[in-house]
Amino acid sequence: MQQNIKRYAKMTIAALKNEHNTCIHVNSDCFAQVCEYTNTEHEALYFGAKNTAALKPLISKLQGNAYFYHTIDALADNGRAIDIKLRNPLTDRAMSGSSSGSAINVFYGINDIGIGSDGGGSVLAPAMSLNLFSLISPLLPITQLDKISTDGIKFAPVAGIIAHNFKHFIQTVEYLLLEKKPKPKAKISILCQENFTKLDGDSNFQVTKMPFPDINGPRAILIAWCTQKLKLYDIIISEEGPIDCLEYGDTLQGIFSEKNTKEQQKAGKGLLRIVAMSKATAITIPKLAKAEGYVLIANSTPRDIYNLLEVGKIVEQPFPEIIKKYFHQSYNKRENNIIF
Repeated sequence: MQQNIKRYAKMTIAALKNEHNTCIHVNSDCFAQVCEYTNTEHEALYFGAKNTAALKPLISKLQGNAYFYHTIDALADNGRAIDIKLRNPLTDRAMSGSSSGSAINVFYGINDIGIGSDGGGSVLAPAMSLNLFSLISPLLPITQLDKISTDGIKFAPVAGIIAHNFKHFIQTVEYLLLEKKPKPKAKISILCQENFTKLDGDSNFQVTKMPFPDINGPRAILIAWCTQKLKLYDIIISEEGPIDCLEYGDTLQGIFSEKNTKEQQKAGKGLLRIVAMSKATAITIPKLAKAEGYVLIANSTPRDIYNLLEVGKIVEQPFPEIIKKYFHQSYNKRENNIIF
């Protein structure tokens, strides 16, 4: 624990400085609380939450044990798919929403875990835009609210988590959703350029490549397709991104004309837009490419979630150390700009 004290101190100092305008409130007592943590079984982790009352049940479940509620995070106005107030530090464009502040705080290492709500990609897209790990699932506790999307689809948002460190990601998913670990076994449908030879060679997984629809097309069509395919396959893997780099995936900008709709579809947001609406569970695994990653979709049972994590372990790729050194708080060795 003692070797981590400096890490927690830097995280709290960074949150209080709030240089990126991502923290609405900081629990300044968090550092003192974590210093008293004595459990050696699980590493103590800071988490931040999107500023919405719907997440109170998940916050309550996380608080205690190894998790310390560090920040209340900024979010995009009215749940928009982009946040015009915050900049994506990796792409230098408007940040993907709506769990924008939570994702940025994880990227900078202010928090180990971010939690948000997702109806049409509001957790998965911000996470992928920063090459972070994420999960959304209707099994996570959340206050149920029925909403209507900008393209007229009725849905109930689900909760999600975002992480920078894959070990922390696995720890948190298992803590929240997996009391027991079933044996992994899955039929997988895949839409990716890579062959995933490691996945092909694993006897627990049967991999099939099949034609996918236009994953940038209308959500209603994709929801029906995804629901039907999850009756045939245990996991669907889609390669998506770059998120909000070429154009912005904001339905509000796409409604004006057919031309605007086609521009919006260049934002790299495919099946991640329809996971919550399909009542499915998904994780994102970042690629070694800016703002790109894999979306792994499954039904929402403990076995399916365990399969997702096991496949995630196979397709995970190491994150460039130079990016960590430039941005992540634990690597931050900024010099004082004072000349004597």
